[in-house]
Amino acid sequence: MFLKKYFIVISLVISSYIFAQEAKSKVAIVVSVYHESITEKLLDAATQCLYQNGLQPEDISIAYVPGSFEIPYTVKLLAETKRFDAIICLGALITSNNSDWTYIADHVLKNIAQVSLIFDIPVTWGMFLFDDKEQAQEAANNLETNRGWEAAQAAIRMIGLTKQIMQFAQTEPLA
Repeated sequence: MFLKKYFIVISLVISSYIFAQEAKSKVAIVVSVYHESITEKLLDAATQCLYQNGLQPEDISIAYVPGSFEIPYTVKLLAETKRFDAIICLGALITSNNSDWTYIADHVLKNIAQVSLIFDIPVTWGMFLFDDKEQAQEAANNLETNRGWEAAQAAIRMIGLTKQIMQFAQTEPLA
């Protein structure tokens, strides 16, 4: 019995990525315009990842907010609409510009996690936390370290996994 359950879980995780591509999904992206030269690259990478995984421009809604502090409120408003399968959060916090960056990061992370759980929607975190703007710019220029790409990839996988678990729960008893 244990092996059967283990196999089912592994199967769900492996095929969730494919399932997300097959099902028509809607994604919202909330992006801070503070440090726009950096967040613009996060957004470009996120949308590029979504396009490469089968989403079309009409499947993606983008909400621009003044700064990272405003991200959770906007995520909550978008989640309340029940029009999206996932929400991606993008922003940059640079310690040299703001001594309150740890409080802001904590506020954003706690509240987007809470929205995710309350509204049953995957919310992914694509935030840069760096000591200076040059470090953030360098990371944003590289797809391997670009948090926009990572957050979009996580959203795609979570969409697929969520849809597949919901479908699985309707067809087979879990006990």
